[in-house]
Amino acid sequence: MLEAPDIRGDVSPSMHPTSLAAHARALDVQGTMGQHVYTDAHTALTVAYSCMGSLLDVRRDVEKNFATRREIVRDGKVVREVAYPEQFFSGVDRAMERASRQIDSADAGIRAKISSLASRVETMLSDPSTKTPVAAEIRAHAKGLTDTKRMAFIRDAINAKDKASVAALLSAPAYLSGLSKEQADLTRKMAEETFAQVESAQLHAAEKVLERVREAGGQLMAFYGEITNLKNTPAARARAAMDKLGQ
Repeated sequence: MLEAPDIRGDVSPSMHPTSLAAHARALDVQGTMGQHVYTDAHTALTVAYSCMGSLLDVRRDVEKNFATRREIVRDGKVVREVAYPEQFFSGVDRAMERASRQIDSADAGIRAKISSLASRVETMLSDPSTKTPVAAEIRAHAKGLTDTKRMAFIRDAINAKDKASVAALLSAPAYLSGLSKEQADLTRKMAEETFAQVESAQLHAAEKVLERVREAGGQLMAFYGEITNLKNTPAARARAAMDKLGQ
């Protein structure tokens, strides 16, 4: 059982690893590649969520302990200006470097597994007969049918697990079989569910969790940018200038 950080009210729920729950059934299957995808994604979100929480906590502490008497307007509110110490920014930089390294590693791992799963699905949908004249004859037969009979032919072939016929249709442009894009997409979907059920489900789930990992990383980077911008306030620039004079 993978451990997850405590849920906080100040960090987006979409960054928490429990947001992967919708894909756990497809991915978290013992002995499959999907399980490694799930672990990588869980790790990445745990890192992003924990880092975001830590940065929020540190920023609040700094703004409490380093507030000056000078009042400024921020986000429409009158607040005390904060003399952010340089140690705060350097500490944030180090935390972000560690988190980014871990998230990037997980991202690369998931991408590699997506590529492997995609290859497996293609292999499981292929058939040696696609390189023979028989495949062209199957496509010609399908093209000669009405739309209704063509889809019935495809469904019958899939239900009979006639992979040679299905592979003949999928291995060439759809128009050669008289299929529209929608019909070709449906044919592939039904074929994947029959001939590559686990791998196909894991491939699509892996693509979804990779999006979630990147969204979480983007949210963390946006907050990091917000903190970095605090260096550019007039007071911060004045302190930096004074520090240079004192050197």
